[in-house]
Amino acid sequence: MQGVEVSLRSTIAASEDASLVLESIRKLFPSIPESVFGSKSFPHESGTRELEYDSVDIETFLEHLSKQRILDTAMDAMSRELGKSHGTTRFHVSRQAALAGKVAFVLPGEKSLGGVIEVTLRGDDLPSWIEDVTHHPGRDSVPRTIDDEFKMDRDGSVSEWFDKEGNPVKKSEV
Repeated sequence: MQGVEVSLRSTIAASEDASLVLESIRKLFPSIPESVFGSKSFPHESGTRELEYDSVDIETFLEHLSKQRILDTAMDAMSRELGKSHGTTRFHVSRQAALAGKVAFVLPGEKSLGGVIEVTLRGDDLPSWIEDVTHHPGRDSVPRTIDDEFKMDRDGSVSEWFDKEGNPVKKSEV
């Protein structure tokens, strides 16, 4: 992925079936090994467990973003916690949505039924990389960049609307 390191983390509670958690992760990141905890399934007594993976292939995840037509949302969510050095970012994806083969971003501080997959990206010039992997033809007519005036609001709501001709209009102008 052109110098970008991808790692995943997810917490499995004692009340969760590890095989379903792993299945949800593998729907979006199929390079993850199939077996982690052997045959342990719900319920188990070992308490909370952490799944951690490094050097994860992100291609399938990016394909899902394109198929769902959420590339602008992905750009905003993936860059939301971009470090000051632009070398690291972190975002969360719903495991419940992943189990259905969908990507749903979870905003910082929000709880997600079924838990989350935490994705960390590390690399040089992540803003350019994120803009490149989330590019789509619509940006030729409505250019977008990280932290532009069209980014989602802090609460996750859209910060733009479109007039009858399809031109972007800020909510404050509506």
